Amino acid sequence: MKAVKDLSSESGLFSIKGMLINLVIVSGLIFSYFFHIVLTPKNSVVVRKIEPSFKDVFVDTRHWGISDIWHYRHVIKAIIKSGSSNEIVHLKKYDSALKSGADSFDKFNEIVEQGDK
Repeated sequence: MKAVKDLSSESGLFSIKGMLINLVIVSGLIFSYFFHIVLTPKNSVVVRKIEPSFKDVFVDTRHWGISDIWHYRHVIKAIIKSGSSNEIVHLKKYDSALKSGADSFDKFNEIVEQGDK
């Protein structure tokens, strides 16, 4: 008669190694639900999402165009809200294209909010 393997043994599901792996996976899921990782030309920034979701966890802004700014305006809002707007100065060239008369990058948040209406 074969002996039934105990799941709580070292190689089982409830081992320390298994618990650590599960902890890393769950922590990663929680992190990705609440934060964006934004890659900019100079470095990367972690910003809190405005609305938690699993959408747009990793965002690469290095080669963004005007359509990307409109598509990812929720990410732009999160970056500005976090106080990291200096990390996306490479997008300033699109500031005047977003709204006529908007010649200041400080007005960028207002412009993005108008796109939501």
